[in-house]
Amino acid sequence: MTALGKLLRSTGGLGTVVLVLVASLPLWFIQSSFVLSVATLTLIFMAASLGWNVISGFGGQISFGHSIFFGLGAYTTALLQVRYHLNAYVGVVLGVVVAVVLAVLLGAVTLRLRGIYFSLATFALTLVFAILTGHYEGFTGGEVGLTLPLLGDAPGQFSFDNKVVFYWIATLLAALAFVATWLVLRSRLGLQLRAIQADQEAAQASGVLAFRVKLVGLAISAVPAALAGSVYMQYVAFIDPDSAFGATVATQIAVIAFVGGAGKLWGPVIGAVILVP
Repeated sequence: MTALGKLLRSTGGLGTVVLVLVASLPLWFIQSSFVLSVATLTLIFMAASLGWNVISGFGGQISFGHSIFFGLGAYTTALLQVRYHLNAYVGVVLGVVVAVVLAVLLGAVTLRLRGIYFSLATFALTLVFAILTGHYEGFTGGEVGLTLPLLGDAPGQFSFDNKVVFYWIATLLAALAFVATWLVLRSRLGLQLRAIQADQEAAQASGVLAFRVKLVGLAISAVPAALAGSVYMQYVAFIDPDSAFGATVATQIAVIAFVGGAGKLWGPVIGAVILVP
């Protein structure tokens, strides 16, 4: 049985029903641009929080630094278009690569900390990234931020006049993040992350390489956050240090999962629907 088939079976088809319902909302329910914008942002931050849930919900490593990966995805996409005139889709891919590399580098240091010390370290790092981004204004735009060039309806450049397209892209992103989270949850990695959350010493005594498992979990969790940042950048067409790395974004990604149920498969989905609007 395929992974998709197993997912449908394990959720009783609920995932498919929700996906079809959400994707069809612009056709019969969402009638204003404001509601469409709120719904799109809900799905974008849902995807970022689903990524957060891998390392923090399943693994118990409560991070307040996933805005780093969100911001890296957004800024990489923006900088490659504004400074180097590269295709937006290239920026999306490179944004993920940069986020994963930084996740490994930062995780090599921060994941040696535990509990509140890890949380504080990740929160401090996202503030550092915000300060650095604001300081190097000649490259990043500083506090003024970066604005994407107006390209009109150019699908080949990730630009669409019809904002419903961005809604459907955000729906696809959230769906892929949900499937990836489910795959991790059902995998050996997911079992090891939950064992570390329950009792790291006991997990290590059972042969779990805790540091390596947490590092892999952090790298995986960075991918949906970076993709969410890239889609957010293309949708809003503007980014600055606060909206990329700021404390509000850092806490929002985590709080969404907490509201819906951190460590639960549907937690970030429920939390985003409640909190973001």
